[in-house]
Amino acid sequence: MEEKIYNLGDKNIKICLLTDLHFSISYDYDVLNKILENVKINKPDFICLSGDIIDSSNVLYSNSIDILKEFIKNLAKISQVIISLGNHEISNFKNNGLNKEKKPANIFDVINWFMELNKIENVYFLNNKNLVRGDICFIGYNPDYEYYKKEDNKLFIKDLDSKIQMNKKYFNILLCHSPINVFSPLTLKYSKEIKKANLILSGHMHNGMILRCFDFGGNWGLISPLKKPLPKYARNKATKKIDNKEVNLIISGGIIKFSSVNSKIIQKLNCLFKPSIVYINI
Repeated sequence: MEEKIYNLGDKNIKICLLTDLHFSISYDYDVLNKILENVKINKPDFICLSGDIIDSSNVLYSNSIDILKEFIKNLAKISQVIISLGNHEISNFKNNGLNKEKKPANIFDVINWFMELNKIENVYFLNNKNLVRGDICFIGYNPDYEYYKKEDNKLFIKDLDSKIQMNKKYFNILLCHSPINVFSPLTLKYSKEIKKANLILSGHMHNGMILRCFDFGGNWGLISPLKKPLPKYARNKATKKIDNKEVNLIISGGIIKFSSVNSKIIQKLNCLFKPSIVYINI
């Protein structure tokens, strides 16, 4: 298990960022145990699951999903768990050998399952909602299926600003699965809400598929999930000065790089990457 640690402030609060678990019917449950062991040792104040918790909506209809629910319950025994969605939760994938078919999930079933998690003590699924804890506000932003087809910048700005609302009086932590358009010039110029953020927690990029031995810093990756080469915001930390305020974007490398929607041959490449957990001190 790889740990990345970022020290951003003096609030004496530790946040754990977990992304891209890609839980599936054929999941290696030992991965979940190792995550729990690591989080117990580090004792964060908050655990943020920022998308792609499941690999495909299909898993919601299997008995395996009870294992994931139990995992989230165990996380919540350590500290408060805050959840937002990614593109895989709202997609229905079918693996056909070297190919994969993708279509929209039954979003009602997806939202309903995650809303049920709110019944667990210390678990908060934020479906474009806010959660205030002292002077900190967590915001869960969940784009629609259509956005992830092309990750269009203009659509991101319109969707983000229509779905969420932040208050500048708080230290705003935005859970936004994809970092691709967060710091684009267009977003920084036209989005009213992004200017109110203090910290943005993302995943999605799988560390840009950069091997650990070559991860010496920087944000560039080799390839994006949409197969675009050299994506700019693919890993580590990026910082922008917005309205005389420092805004930090943290991009987790994620737990799983090649999930069950890929062929078994491709999945074997996971041995080249370690699962990544991020800890942020604010």
